[in-house]
Amino acid sequence: HLKTAADMLCRSYEPGEQLLGLHLVRRYQAADPTMRQALRWPIRSLTQHRDGRVVALARTVLDEMTRTS
Repeated sequence: HLKTAADMLCRSYEPGEQLLGLHLVRRYQAADPTMRQALRWPIRSLTQHRDGRVVALARTVLDEMTRTS
């Protein structure tokens, strides 16, 4: 699931798919610290998105990643 989320975040320009990917990362991030580290840059880049929902969720996920790492 986490690899699917990574693919969605890294390849998609569709806000709906990015939101779904972020929800998956949020759900599974604790399972794989290496993947979590690799996803930080793409998720950080989403905080510059035009869609406010994507920005809000990306910031929340980054905050959670920072707390759990």
